[in-house]
Amino acid sequence: MSYNPAEDFDIKAVATQHGIDWRLLKALRQAENGSAGREFGVLAVSARTWTEQAEVAARTIRHTIGRYWQHVKADPWDDQVGAHTGDFLRYFSVGGPGYAGYAPLGADNDPTQLNDHHAANLLRLYGSACDG
Repeated sequence: MSYNPAEDFDIKAVATQHGIDWRLLKALRQAENGSAGREFGVLAVSARTWTEQAEVAARTIRHTIGRYWQHVKADPWDDQVGAHTGDFLRYFSVGGPGYAGYAPLGADNDPTQLNDHHAANLLRLYGSACDG
């Protein structure tokens, strides 16, 4: 199922519940653009519905913010622009110290190397969500 702007209401609700920026959850949904049961690209755990996918993705974002603080020792949020930093978005996408990444390069479950484009797509889509 392709991303539909009507999902924004539910994306905002899940993001609010988990205390994360809804624009990042939206950008992740758009970047992954998965079919039913894979809408947010969650493959490592059982998440068969849109809601389960969104919940796991939101928890992963929240946990990755903590990992970034702990391992990178930097603020993932830029107060001046009111958005996550590009460095954090790249860390979230492909990983770094203490985190393998949401879409790690060379992953076994990525035989066509789509993950190579994940960080750039996430940055672009998040930027669009922040501008809009």
